[in-house]
Amino acid sequence: MHTTTRPDSLVCGVDDSPHATEVVAVAAALAEQLGLRLRLVHSPDPNVFLIGQPRRDALRRGEELLDALGANDSTVDRVVELGSPAGLLRAVIAEDAALAVVGTRGRGPGRAALLGSISHRLAGSSPCPVVIVPPGATIDIAAAPTVVCGVDGSPAADAALQHGAALAKALGGRLLAVHVRADALTPHATSLMPGPQPFTGSLDTAHTALASVENATEHLAVDIPVDTRIETGYAADRLAAVAAQERSAILVVGSRGHGAARSALLGSVSLRLAAGGPVPVMVVSPAVSPPDRRPRHERAGVPALRGA
Repeated sequence: MHTTTRPDSLVCGVDDSPHATEVVAVAAALAEQLGLRLRLVHSPDPNVFLIGQPRRDALRRGEELLDALGANDSTVDRVVELGSPAGLLRAVIAEDAALAVVGTRGRGPGRAALLGSISHRLAGSSPCPVVIVPPGATIDIAAAPTVVCGVDGSPAADAALQHGAALAKALGGRLLAVHVRADALTPHATSLMPGPQPFTGSLDTAHTALASVENATEHLAVDIPVDTRIETGYAADRLAAVAAQERSAILVVGSRGHGAARSALLGSVSLRLAAGGPVPVMVVSPAVSPPDRRPRHERAGVPALRGA
């Protein structure tokens, strides 16, 4: 295992897919903006028992892949080891990562569960927030992005809101808290649909939904612009639509920690967004500590999103 570690790093999982370039670009931009050291992690072969020339060839391929992705900056740590990609990522994250970034191949939730998607398994149990970058997802970190956070009154959503606020503060952006009211009359969507779909229903129901959002944002301990919004429909679809309307955005959702197969059966919002959302999605698992809100000088440079 790579032994040169540095606290408060951003760990980025890299594979050999065409999508890897986008994932590394998002990771590098976040690391620079948040003041984190970028660590690129790649397993060129899952067989940890390779020896001799086959082992040397595999490791060389891994190094060449990172070179091709432009990862030859001396400020970037490179971890190229044989073995399970998920296991390798978990080990490096455990060395004190503040944030992780991984890609996804854009499979639907059911297929992702069947194939044991690394990104979805990590996001449900990681000790730090995990940013998943779906194929084609875009974000301009330098444009003070809007952090769109789904709120539903659950502990998982409340935890995600706290981390979303910390991320918005660290990126110099704003927080948009969105509550999606389920509507039995809304036909089930087969894909993430852009476009407006404002709240519908009685005035009393509207007041109840608005109160749930205001209660969630009331105790945020960061000084940032905070807006609220009520939508009607399926949560993943409406959150994706809201994010797509922003000039630059990142979605933040909580995870209840279910395994991938169970998440597929439950129609997990985080799983659906990560499989095909229009922007990167930060998933906060139950294992993530609350954000550290101490003054920056007391945190010795630790970014605001770092767990206490």
